[in-house]
Amino acid sequence: LSRQTTSHNSNQRAFGPYNMEQEFFDLFMDLVRAHGEYEIKGQRADGKKQGAARTVREEVTLDKWKKHLEGERGLGIVPINDASMCRFGAIDIDTYDGLDFSGINQKLDKYNLPLFPCKSKSGGVHLYLFVRDWVPAVDMQQKLNDIASLLGFGGSEIFPKQTHILAE
Repeated sequence: LSRQTTSHNSNQRAFGPYNMEQEFFDLFMDLVRAHGEYEIKGQRADGKKQGAARTVREEVTLDKWKKHLEGERGLGIVPINDASMCRFGAIDIDTYDGLDFSGINQKLDKYNLPLFPCKSKSGGVHLYLFVRDWVPAVDMQQKLNDIASLLGFGGSEIFPKQTHILAE
């Protein structure tokens, strides 16, 4: 995938109305039995949003994606399945003051990295890496740590957070 790609299944749009909730639901469907929710309650002096995060042990629905995309409720997808495999991962850059978005994009281009940058709710950046086939979470985590260091953001939070998951 390239950062210029707008949809992993854009050819399907010709057959019906565009449904953004469905697009995100399909793209971020890894752990199906639980997800995170985040309710914003304020903001720190450095710009990071504060709130209440919780793990919800129920399936993600299209309605949850709709509320997330409309800014009503944060939704956190766990990027690891019950077999400890991933199809995506993320680097969470929690820098808010003076973050150089164009500089990040230039580095992604310079190193030809297939990452998708998205501005976080607090004004930082999430860099997403998507892969075609399932890969071990340990490999995804290591690769994202290496990339974060290469970009000058070593020590950033990496998702998946765990390399193995216990099935319920």
